[in-house]
Formats: sequence, structure tokens, C-alpha cells
Amino acid sequence: MFPLNNNDSALLKSTQYQNDSSQNQFSIPFQYQSQNLVKQNDYKEQLPINIADIDHPDNIITLLEKTFQNGQIYIDLGQNTLISLNPFEQTNYLSDTLIQSYKKDFLNKSATQQNYQPQPHIYKLAELAKQACWSKNNSYNTCSILTQGISGSGKTVASKAILDYIAADSKSGLYISSTLNKVEIEQRIISSDIIFEAFGNAKTQKNSNSSRFGKVVSIQFEKNGKISSGKIMTTLFERTRLTQNRYIDRNYHIFYYLFTAYHKIQDLKSFAQQSQEDLKYDIVKLVEEISKLDLDSEFMLLGTQNQILISQDDQNNIEEEQRQSNEDFLNFTKLLLAFDDLDFSLEEIVNIFRCIAGLIHLKEDNYVKAEEFLMIPNLQQTINSNIEMSRLSKKLQSESIVNGIIMDFYYKLFSWIQNKINSNLSQDYDVNKKHILNVFDSFGFEIFENEYGIQQNQFEQLMLNYINEKLQNFYYFSIAENAQKKFQSENLSLLKVDFQKNDKVISVIEDVIFTSIKDCIKLQRSTQNLKDIIKKQTQEKNLQDILIDETQLKKKQEKLTQSQITHKFLQNIICIRHTGGEVYYQLDGFIQNNKYTISQDIQNINKMSSNSIIKSFTQQSQTQTVSDITQKDINEIIQMFKKSETWFIKCFQTNYLQMPQNFDKIAMKTQLSQSGIEQCFQLLYQTYLLSIPNEEFFNTYQIIFPNTKNIEEWQNALNQQIQDQNNIQFLYFGSNNVLIKEQFKRDLDCRREQMIQNQQNLPYLEIQLRQQYDEQIEIILADNEKKIQELNKKIEIKEKEAKYQQQRADYLEALQKKMIKIFEKTQGYYSQQMEELQKIKQECDNNIQALNQTQDEQSNLKSQENGKILIFGQIQDKNQQ
Repeated sequence: MFPLNNNDSALLKSTQYQNDSSQNQFSIPFQYQSQNLVKQNDYKEQLPINIADIDHPDNIITLLEKTFQNGQIYIDLGQNTLISLNPFEQTNYLSDTLIQSYKKDFLNKSATQQNYQPQPHIYKLAELAKQACWSKNNSYNTCSILTQGISGSGKTVASKAILDYIAADSKSGLYISSTLNKVEIEQRIISSDIIFEAFGNAKTQKNSNSSRFGKVVSIQFEKNGKISSGKIMTTLFERTRLTQNRYIDRNYHIFYYLFTAYHKIQDLKSFAQQSQEDLKYDIVKLVEEISKLDLDSEFMLLGTQNQILISQDDQNNIEEEQRQSNEDFLNFTKLLLAFDDLDFSLEEIVNIFRCIAGLIHLKEDNYVKAEEFLMIPNLQQTINSNIEMSRLSKKLQSESIVNGIIMDFYYKLFSWIQNKINSNLSQDYDVNKKHILNVFDSFGFEIFENEYGIQQNQFEQLMLNYINEKLQNFYYFSIAENAQKKFQSENLSLLKVDFQKNDKVISVIEDVIFTSIKDCIKLQRSTQNLKDIIKKQTQEKNLQDILIDETQLKKKQEKLTQSQITHKFLQNIICIRHTGGEVYYQLDGFIQNNKYTISQDIQNINKMSSNSIIKSFTQQSQTQTVSDITQKDINEIIQMFKKSETWFIKCFQTNYLQMPQNFDKIAMKTQLSQSGIEQCFQLLYQTYLLSIPNEEFFNTYQIIFPNTKNIEEWQNALNQQIQDQNNIQFLYFGSNNVLIKEQFKRDLDCRREQMIQNQQNLPYLEIQLRQQYDEQIEIILADNEKKIQELNKKIEIKEKEAKYQQQRADYLEALQKKMIKIFEKTQGYYSQQMEELQKIKQECDNNIQALNQTQDEQSNLKSQENGKILIFGQIQDKNQQ
């Protein structure tokens, strides 16, 4: 993949860089465990938007189911692959209005949001592919988009969505020139798709609009981004569908469109009257010609016109027929408008419809009508003259010649239409001018089963599956090459991841089966000889592990499938172990279907036609086989892809019943195996890395380790923080860019946002803490003031108590002195009391001593005071006595 550089566009300005590099000291991988860096978030984890972000292929189905249940039908796979889930219901994912709003929103967000990661969408892939056509890293200035998937998975819808987006983007949705009386190139490309669907698509049991050919639409841009021209290449057109009726399948759409238009001729006349002023050709005259085609009854070429899926009653059949008829008529009117957009003339359109009607009548052996509409005289005589004397009856030989003419004419008509369209689209096409986008609506893996579930694969299925294997092989090549380029650009060594490719399967088909068929054609051998040759060559080339036959099935011990039980008793089958599983092929018809059996004489009958289109048909070489042409075509397409930057769209059926809101895990598991994703998942997982320039990465995430001064210090800081490492590498420090797993980038983004938020909240936190501090100080001061006041009160009380005790002590001391004087004066008179007075004096001294002690122990003053008072009272009583 050639990513955009920073001058190409703002679309992927930070996630897809890949520049030339020089070695530096930290071009080394780094291992980590993300949960050690960032704590788990409390909120619900979002689903990954890229399958390569999950760590094991067993988890793919679970992720796809959850994605589908969340209402999403797109999810990315690595750098250049989109998974598309067919929801089998109308959704709002694709519309003309959404194209403009999506592009506007897409570009605005990518320009304003750093490292913007857009959600997976097919319009995103289209935008990336278009932008890459101008990328300086894309030396070819060419891009390709390849859609893959089984029939009914949505490949055609995906390809149309790409073309719709590119066309609308080129002219802002205005398809008609305001200055020239000409349909703009954008609308002509869209209209060409309508024509190709009518003549190359058919309804099958799995898909109501199945492409029965491969188509590459190449779009060339001018320097200003406007589409200048286009070119369409097709490959492997399914001719045998024309003459083989299959279970539920229809023939090509155009047969039913024309049949329905003939039977709704009045409605068609009304449409013509409404549209005639807008068209360059005379549509009224065209309707008149259609009314002459004599398509009154059912026809063999229409085969399953009334063959509808088995329903419970006839009423359901009638309703389904009516719905199908209305749809066919609507599509026919779109076809008529598309013819006008591509400048088809009235004569050309009439000749096309006459050719179709002539083939319908020819299949009915109605040679009169066939000669009239094919405008070939003596057609029946020419056919009869080519019947030989052989073991085959004249009827079978005649039927074979008729079938050959039908297949030959229709294929050449299809080729003529393709050339007509290209002559209109590619007038200014110049491969040397580059700026080309290729869109390939490719083949999917196909297994055809009958109504009993028994595989009945023919040569056509082998060719389809061969192309699918070739494209799958290119997918492996592209993934490995893109990974190698990314790591080499950063001077990093890519981890070696071995995965099983399909080289041996391709070798069996190309080198064994194709070669064996051509040998049988040259030597005129039967299909039984073909089987023996194939078995012998696979052994000689050591490829026998890819091939299974009935003898191996008989030896199998495990339980066999219904197809295996049936095929082990058949003599002319082979089984190939394809990427998507075992496919059983019936070899009968392989030799016949690989060669063009129309003789030169029969091919030359077109020269007798007065129909200018039929008369222009060129002869097909008798020596060139279907396998030769197919091999040449697919190799050219792959070489074209290798000279471009390629994106892939892997389409999946969510269920085989085509029911909305139904996710069948078994069906999805089968398709996942067929897609090749499981085989290369480990490489996808290890190499799906976002690319961010070193300087941008450091500037973005320095905040996580703010003390670091450069990216090397940042890396060391991360290494110190993360101790427990595992074997999965999430981060590489390249010479110019950091390669990082998206899940780890989300972890870093989360951590960065937390740091930024903390910084933004710091002033507010400081104010809040200051307020809380002041409030706490006020509370503490108020509490201390209260305690001081209480303490002062206690001190005041104590002081009062001390003062009172001192006063009492002074009083007692004065009283003592007074008593001494009284004792001295009355000593002579009361001698008989002296002894008693001496005792009292002693007691007074004791009391005085006790009072002095109370000054140091204020807590006991009151109790001691009461004792003093008591003693004092006793002394008074005695004195009175």
C-alpha cells in the first residue's frame, strides 16, 4: 500500500505516513502489555473497528456478530481491506445524499482532529483510493479496488457504491452538463453498469442479481480530480447459462426484460410518450419495433420464467410472479435510458433486441421467426447442412448446433455492446497519463448444489474457483508486500510469519488440469482418460494432497457428508481441496466445455445477416480454449493490480436464507475460510500498525512523561514503567515514524487526555484546596478560641478560689495572733486552762500548716476549708466555755 504523505491531503495526515528512511539508534521493536500502562476504564469498552486489532482468528466471528448486532455492516481488516456484511434489507448506508455529507464530514474532521480515525465505510475506502492516485508515494499513480465474496454477498452492490461515490465526488452529483447538450462522463459510467447488468447478470438461487462475468472498470482522472474517461474490461463470460436450465436459476436478465416489455406494451408506450422529449433516439419507434417481436408465449431460453421458490400456496406464486414482472419492467425502462446516455442509436437498439428475439425463437426451432429477427436467410438449411453421419441422431446434432449458435451469438453480442460502451467512455483514455482507478467486480468461491444438497459442479465452477484462487493468492502477496514495504521504509526487520498459501491449489489447476484437458483435446481422448491423466500428473508433481477421488472417499473412516457419500460411488469425479474447502467436480463435459465447438462454417453464418451488429461478429479461434483465455485474462488483471496500490472489499452473506437481522455463525465461518482471511490473520495482526512521524508522536505524547526531552528518553521512560512484557509487539520506533498498534494508541490517547484534563483542572483545584484550607483554619481558630475562653473561665474560678483561701488564711493568722494576746492576758487568770490552751495552740498550728498546703493543691482547698471551719468552731466553743 502506498500511503499518503503530509502534502497529499489532510485526510490521513497522521496515520498513513511511509517515507524514505535512514538508520537511527532507536529503529527497534518494542514489546508491552497495554494494561500495565493505562488502567482499565470504568465505562464499557467499545468494539474494535479493525479485525486486525483482535489477537486470535477464533475471535473474528464473535466480533463480526457484535458489529452486526450493533447495526454496523462495515469493519476494517488491516490497512487496505474492508469487510462488508450483507444485511439483506434496505439500510441508510448508501445514498446520493450520504455521499456528499459523508465526504464533507470526513474531510472536515480529518483536517481539524489530530490522528482522526474515520469509521469503516465503503465511501471511506473509495476516498482513500482516489486520493492515493495522486500520492507521491504511489509511483504508478494508479489504484485498484477488488471486491470478493460468494454469490449474494454484495459484491455488485459494493462495486456500484464505489462508482456512485467516485462519480458524485467528481461532479458534485451534477451529472448533466449545463453548457453542453451531452451526458457527462460520470453518468455514462453509471449507465454502463445498468447495461452490463442487463446482459451479463442473472438470478440464481443465492443471488437475484448475480454477475456471471468478471468486470474491471478503469476510471481516469484529470489533474483537478474530475473524471476524464473510462474503460471496461470483462472476463470469463458464462456462455453455458444460455442453454442450460438450472434449479431455480434464471437466464440473463435481458431475456425477461424484453419478454415483460412485450407483454406490457401499453405501459411501455406510456413510458415512451413521457420520455421521448428527453431522449436523442426515437423511443416511440423503438416501442413499435418491440411490439413486432412475437414473444407471446413461454420459451425454453426463459426456462425458469415461472419457476419460483417453492411456497405454501399458488397465491404466493402469483404475487411473486407479479413482483418479478414489475421489477423486470422497471429495469427495462432504466436500460432504455442508459442506452441513450451511451449514445446508442435507434438502429443499434432495435438490432440488439431483434438478435435477442431471434435467439429465443431459434431455441424453439421456429426457424421462420429466427431467420426474420436474426435477418439470416436459409438458416435452417445451413444448420442441416452441417449435420454429419454419426452415432448421434440428427436431432441431437441439430440441437447442439443451435445451442452453439446461441452461445456464440450472445457472447459476441455482449462483446459488441462492451466495445460500443468503451468507444463512448474511452475517447480520452490514455494509460500513460496515469491517475487511474480500477474497480474489479470479481468472482467469488462457488459450490453448486442441487435441491438435495449434492454438489454438482461443472467446468464453469472450476473456472470461477480458479480465478478466485488466483485473486486470493494475489491478496496474500499484497498483504506480505505491503507489510514488507512499511517495515523496510523504517529500517525495521519484519517478523517472519508463515502461513499456508494456495500455490499448490493453483498449480494443480494450471499445471495439471488445464494441461491435461488440452492434451485430451489434441489426442481426442475421453473424460475417463482425463481423470487418469490428472491423477498421474498430480503424483508426479507431488500435488496428490490437493486432490481427492472416489477411492480416497471409500477409505475415509470419519463421517462423510451427503455429497461425499454420493460421490464415492461415482466414477468420473475429482475433488480439489480449495482454500474454501473440498469441491467435487464432475469431469463429464470438461473437455467439451473448454473448447469452442462452433465450426468455421457455422460461425460464418453471421456474414449472411442484414443485421449490422450480427454481421460485424468476428470468428473465434478454434485452437484457443476457455482455460487459455481465462488464464491470460486473470494474469493480465493481476499484473495490472501489481502495478497499482490495491484495496480489497471482502463481502459476506450474513446467512444463506437471505433473511434480514439474521447472523448465521456457521455460514459466516464457512465464508471466512473461503476468504483466506484466517490463513493470513497472524501476519495481518502483527503488521497492522498506524504510522506517526517521530516528531509528531513525541510532541503528542510527551505529556505522559513530561520530564523527557526527546523520543529516546520517552521510550526509556516507557520501558521503565512497563515491567511485564509479552511476545506480541505493539510499538516500533522506526527511523522516521513510530509504528503503533491502534489499541495501544487508544490507550496512550486515553492517558494523554487524563493528563491534559488534570492540567486544565489544576487552577480550579488550587482554588478549591485554598478554600477548603481557609475553611479548616477558620474552624480550628474558632475551636481554639472557644477552648481558650473555657480555660480562662477555669483560671478565673481557680484564682477566685485561691484568693478566698488566702483571705481565710490571713484571717486565721490574725485570729491566731489575737488569741495569743488573749492567752497572754488571761494566763494568770486561767492557769487551770493552760494545758488545754497548749493543745488548742498545737491544733491551730497544724491547721495553719494545712492551709498553706492547700495553696499548692487548689483542688483540695474547699474540703480542707471545711475542716478548718470545724476546728475554728470548736475553739470558739471552748473559749466561750
